[in-house]
Amino acid sequence: MRYISKRQEQALFRHQTDELWVGEVHMTSKYHEIVPFSLDGERHVMIFTYPPYLNGHGVFSDQLMTTQDGGIFLPQRNHRMVDLLSVGSDGELKLMQDVKPQQVQNLAKTLYEITACYCKQNGFAAQLFFETTDALGAFIYNTLPAQDYVKSNISLRLHKELEAPFYGLSVSLKSII
Repeated sequence: MRYISKRQEQALFRHQTDELWVGEVHMTSKYHEIVPFSLDGERHVMIFTYPPYLNGHGVFSDQLMTTQDGGIFLPQRNHRMVDLLSVGSDGELKLMQDVKPQQVQNLAKTLYEITACYCKQNGFAAQLFFETTDALGAFIYNTLPAQDYVKSNISLRLHKELEAPFYGLSVSLKSII
């Protein structure tokens, strides 16, 4: 089980303003960054983890993922593994479960905003991969790229060839002409 301390939770959610909110990027350890957010007042975090081989642990081949046709997917060097977690009342971090139908559009907008915020600050992290439930993964694949926020200058390309429970996307800056 994973936990965050009360002090870390207070720091992450210090500026929470309402039921639907996205915080800033925070470093919580040498290899992890967190973006806190709330959805219908419930606290969640998206954790971005540096690839272990960049931390001096393991090798690049540990990062290879299986594709639906039995092949392998080769990620870029500076990709991030992403965890989408809910924060329990005791600070326990649990894999975020499926969302309620009335939360779909707000979650899509929130995830898009978090992705844009993180990738604008960490432009070298152009690929994000996550492990989640089939329903939440399908929701992200079907809803997230359909979002078109005028104020954002990023575009998303999904890696639909990955085999569940892994999902991935590439993020790039839209050209401004």
